[in-house]
Amino acid sequence: LYSAIKNKAIERDRLVVQLSKQETMYSSQTCHVCLHQDPKNRVDGGKDFKCVNCGTELDADQNAAKNIKRLGIDRLIRAGATVEDGFLILPGNTADAIATLEMLRANLTNV
Repeated sequence: LYSAIKNKAIERDRLVVQLSKQETMYSSQTCHVCLHQDPKNRVDGGKDFKCVNCGTELDADQNAAKNIKRLGIDRLIRAGATVEDGFLILPGNTADAIATLEMLRANLTNV
């Protein structure tokens, strides 16, 4: 699955950030809005998600995907990227950003 996602991302000029199982653990039990983690957030252990803390309701897989996206962005930010107007900005000038992007791509595609 990871290889297929990685290949599609490369075709579309996108970055792939691979997270460990430990990092993504409980992503379907954690509310993407308030970050409250509880097994009871999974309604009847099935496809539905309802946060017992804030009441957010949606498909459990969609909730998990939003959490995983946030974790990936958080990792890039820890590496020096910033988010401005919804865009991920790599540090430095344009040449530095392109070099950083190419370095990130090389590192991420070799995982």
